[in-house]
Amino acid sequence: MLMVKIGTRIKENRWRQGLTLKDLSERSGLSVGLLSQIERGISSSSIRNIQKIVKGLGISFASLFDDTDPGENGAQMHQTSRKGIQISVVRGKKRKKLLMPFGGFMELLAPVHNHKMEFIFLRYPVGAKVKEPFSHEGEECGLVLKGKLKAIVGDQEFILEAGDSIYFDSTIPHRWENMAKTETTFISALTPPSL
Repeated sequence: MLMVKIGTRIKENRWRQGLTLKDLSERSGLSVGLLSQIERGISSSSIRNIQKIVKGLGISFASLFDDTDPGENGAQMHQTSRKGIQISVVRGKKRKKLLMPFGGFMELLAPVHNHKMEFIFLRYPVGAKVKEPFSHEGEECGLVLKGKLKAIVGDQEFILEAGDSIYFDSTIPHRWENMAKTETTFISALTPPSL
């Protein structure tokens, strides 16, 4: 699997648009210093700040995974003759991994190009937690494959173990914590694509 660092992808997108750090600072509301540290990998950031950055860049969170060619992230694109329905297959060994600010990894299970849903696989190492609640447009559901995950949605907390699932309105601020003494893995689907 290829590992993609958030800071590098943010910098690439900023350069592609001809923006300075000051421009992105004005668009995102984050300081030039913090943006520079994130781009250089010196400082990790909350998901909320990453959301501000991608909004300032006018891109989606998931596009941090993607190159311009949808096939470059391991996806094989197939077009059927029936109403132009597109079928995408992403091979497990070719998925890109995105290192998250909380120390875990996120992998896109489907390409982001022209889809109505985001499908992601998350790995939470021991002790990993998303510190700041975040929200995004739409709805989200998820399934714990292995381990134990605490879901904090609004003012409610839920302990989810392997086989447990959750569904909620993702405009409600939410965050996650690995409660297991081992890695926890989680699959999530979001509609519309909004991370």
